[in-house]
Amino acid sequence: MSRFNLIDEPWIRARTLAGELVELSIRDVLLRAQDLQRLANDLPTQDFAILRLLEAILTRALEPRIAEAADEDLAPADVWEELWQASTLPAEEIETYLAGWHDSFWLFDDERPFMQEADLRPGNGKPLEIKKIVADVPDGTPFFTMRTGAALESLTYAEAARWLVHTQAYDTSGIKTGVIGDPNVKGGKSYPIGTGWAGQLGGVFVEGDNLRQTLLLNLILGALHDLAGDFVAADDLPEWELAQPGGCVRPHDPRGPVDLYTWQSRRIRLIPDGDVVREVVLTNATKLDVYDRQHCEPMASWRRNTAAEKRLHREPVYTPVRPQAGRAMWRGLDAILGTGGRDAGAGEIQQPGVLAWIGYLAGPNGGRKIPMTYTLRLHAIGMRYGTQDAVVEQVIDDRLALQAYLLTDEGASAAELARECMAETDQVVLGLGRMAANICIASGEDDDAAGPRDHARAEAYFDLDAPFRTWLADLGPQSDLVGARRAWVDEARHLIDGVALSLVEGAPPAAHVGHKVSSSSTKTALWMTASRAEAIFKAGMRKIWPLDRATTEGAAADGAVGGDAATAGTAANSGGAVDGALSSAMDGREAGTDAGDRDGRGEEE
Repeated sequence: MSRFNLIDEPWIRARTLAGELVELSIRDVLLRAQDLQRLANDLPTQDFAILRLLEAILTRALEPRIAEAADEDLAPADVWEELWQASTLPAEEIETYLAGWHDSFWLFDDERPFMQEADLRPGNGKPLEIKKIVADVPDGTPFFTMRTGAALESLTYAEAARWLVHTQAYDTSGIKTGVIGDPNVKGGKSYPIGTGWAGQLGGVFVEGDNLRQTLLLNLILGALHDLAGDFVAADDLPEWELAQPGGCVRPHDPRGPVDLYTWQSRRIRLIPDGDVVREVVLTNATKLDVYDRQHCEPMASWRRNTAAEKRLHREPVYTPVRPQAGRAMWRGLDAILGTGGRDAGAGEIQQPGVLAWIGYLAGPNGGRKIPMTYTLRLHAIGMRYGTQDAVVEQVIDDRLALQAYLLTDEGASAAELARECMAETDQVVLGLGRMAANICIASGEDDDAAGPRDHARAEAYFDLDAPFRTWLADLGPQSDLVGARRAWVDEARHLIDGVALSLVEGAPPAAHVGHKVSSSSTKTALWMTASRAEAIFKAGMRKIWPLDRATTEGAAADGAVGGDAATAGTAANSGGAVDGALSSAMDGREAGTDAGDRDGRGEEE
């Protein structure tokens, strides 16, 4: 029996331009996209998974138009421009495609339920409770959720459809139920193969003024390896167009974005009970490694992975950049803009394909289909996992605005300026954290220095966040780069000076008296005070951001930092060694964590 067709039945939540929350079918979302502001489902990751599903449908619906354009020697950018200038998405092509594949979108079907397997049976005969696929219900801690009582026991068909798509994209790793007929089951269990595909990414997409623009801004019609020449591959198919979807063995490696947008990382069967779903069968499908998928996956940044190169004995090897909790999107500009250089030994970074496509459309080779001054609203979404990726720790959701100019060849100098300003700011804030740690050490509380260090950095980044976003959004083709850099440095220095002053003023009396410490680098005992910690920091900041000219005010401030000029001079000369010796252990642990993200995250060990 076939029930609840996703093309016809409302299940996708969206926000209208008027602010109303509505629930719509696939057909209605696509045909009313110009009237919708954005998707608005249970979690941001759910929005991302459903957006990718809609992109796959739209791409395949346009296949006849793409084939005709290729025969007429039109460029992918020309076809995209036609769609962009229209007021709605192409209704006739969408309707034709949905009608042709209507029977593949039944949520419940005796033969081919959507993104599921009809005959999936657990080896132990015990299906799981439906809450197993609800990501905002932590295992073992249901009191940390808004869902209680009956809401934990069943899902409506619409809810089940949303969580089905989300599970295929973001399911946690870990041991799954062993199912009948699976040759990979050992001892009745299906052993970990990693998270769902989207869970291994730091997802990035571009938002427009409405959902129609959002879908088109992320609609890549050129091949990722050749945006100007080749159209998207004709054999890049979604799971429902495959001859034998699902199963233990995927029939091929991913062939392109559409394939990955609908990749089934799990074998699933929803079990209906009347008009709700109470149970599910959930097990692993085919493991998909993360290496070198940048020509198939456009909604992620890719970093050259030297650790993987050594292990695989080949180079280069790229793996997706995964999100870092607590790190704002603007602090990862390399991942957005890309870089051809070495990044702390981790290698070149390739920007997301969706941004490379927009840069191409805004540039001369793409015909200036998008103005260089067009403001892009970038949206980053990711899932942070813990305990061997077996539990969900955090959903990461951040936005950043910048002009399309920064993604073009003409904007390379401005993009480099933005990267440099971000990197320099990071270094200054790193020094601020060391200053806070040194003040703690000066008070004799060196065992507790990590807390003040991290708090000072968090406070600085909080103060810098909105100003940097505003500064970056204003960076465009008319910008004076010298003046823009000076403007940022002046504002950032002022804000960070304010945090540094508050650290000194808030230091306990013992920190002003000071504390004797040992320096492993100089082999001598030195005296650390709050004023000395500040002098070390100020000297380090001047190395990164030199003052344009010496002023009476600046000289007086510099002299006051250490109590007198001689003290300040001594701190500038010897303080770096003291600072490094006192804080290297703590910063080393942090650096090690970052290096681990660079070298290991985004790949299954």
